Amino acid sequence: MKLSQLSRWLLYLGGDAVGRFVLQIGSTIIFARVLSEEDFGRSALTIALVQVLAIIVCAPFEEGLVQRRVVRKAHFSACLAAALLLAVVLISGLASAVFLTSARDAMLSSMGGLTALFSLILLAEGPVAIYNAAARRARRFRAIATGNFLGLLCGTVVGLWMVFHGAGVWSLLAVRLVARYVLAATLVASIRIRIWPRWSLRHLKDLSGFAGWHTADRGLTVLSDAVFQSLVTGVLGVAANGYLNMAMRIIEPIRGITGSASHNISMSMFSRLQHADAELNQAMSRAVAQTSLFLVPVFLGLAATSDSLISLLAGPGWSPAITIAVLLGIAVALQSPFEFVHTAATARGRADLGFYVSFVNLLVLALALLIGSPLGIVAIGLARLLYYLTDAASALLIYRGLFLASVGSLLRSLVPAMTAGVVMGVVVSVLPGYMPDEMPLIAVLAAQVIGGALIYSAISLGLFPHTVKATLQALLVRH
Repeated sequence: MKLSQLSRWLLYLGGDAVGRFVLQIGSTIIFARVLSEEDFGRSALTIALVQVLAIIVCAPFEEGLVQRRVVRKAHFSACLAAALLLAVVLISGLASAVFLTSARDAMLSSMGGLTALFSLILLAEGPVAIYNAAARRARRFRAIATGNFLGLLCGTVVGLWMVFHGAGVWSLLAVRLVARYVLAATLVASIRIRIWPRWSLRHLKDLSGFAGWHTADRGLTVLSDAVFQSLVTGVLGVAANGYLNMAMRIIEPIRGITGSASHNISMSMFSRLQHADAELNQAMSRAVAQTSLFLVPVFLGLAATSDSLISLLAGPGWSPAITIAVLLGIAVALQSPFEFVHTAATARGRADLGFYVSFVNLLVLALALLIGSPLGIVAIGLARLLYYLTDAASALLIYRGLFLASVGSLLRSLVPAMTAGVVMGVVVSVLPGYMPDEMPLIAVLAAQVIGGALIYSAISLGLFPHTVKATLQALLVRH
């Protein structure tokens, strides 16, 4: 048996996911004991606000370069020039706005200064987007995984050095800032093609039809996070946003990496089938069913172990984050398999559908938080749960309406993962109650992880052997 090309890509990206998760978790142990909930809340809000600007720099170009069937080097050069120009304009505009308004309010001055300085990350976002597109078209997923891990490693080292030297909130921001610049440098060094910025309106227009809708879609998605964190801070306080940030540190590293990896790999495959409806439908349905066997147990497992994870990593002072993490894990487990439907719609050139979905998701997220705010911290997790359920429901509507496929058959294909995952999650969540009180927390967590893996494997192999066999056959090539 020999690993298929797909399996090798998944191993590269899976290794990146595990490595980055370990780095994130390890650094959180230190950050949570040195910095306050308010520091976490301010850094998270700063990153969310700048990410909205980053979408303006990146989104018009990366997906357009990947989705278009025929792309020339001139397209890459024109996109790089436009991305760098946009970055300079946005950084300058933000700095000017902060300078003019900072004297009016102390809080605004503090957040404005953080946001303006952190916006320097935009100069790295353009090269990352363009070279990422080149790597994805060439299926150089190993280069992407290596760059992501190396970037986070360097950023974590710098951030930890800064936190021990009293840098406060900047130690958290430095992790992301350094990581993006290292990723940009790694991609430039790894991809053989040399891209120099060269303005060409003609080549930019070739991407404009798809890019406009995709930018609007990605902009709304990122804006949802910025709006949500702003509402959490305004309604429940900056400490509540810190608890949200801690919960996301448990779920988001895996969600972000697996979501990005799944999208990058499937987009490169789906875009080649955009004019072959039957083959695209088959590939999409197969991706949903087979990846659910891996994605669902991971996120339900994170939800089930959130109590142990957060208590171990951050200590008892962060217990309000546990409820948020549990609801986030459940929400992502229910939504993550359907990401492939959105990717397939994008591959078909229907980025406008993504925009409409993102708009509805944003409304649901904001209204759910505002209506549920009397419940306190739990409203944050419930709002996120409704957000992801709305996204999953939208994917099913697209699956039926755009691809004219059977929703029932798609949902039935998820039964193995959901059945085994739910049973595993329930058992793992109650397991600590049957362990001795004097048992170290790290041992409790280890027992939960090992027990969960054994339970899920036993149920999957015992009740759904044909599904497991089909999935393994897709990952292995017999010689």
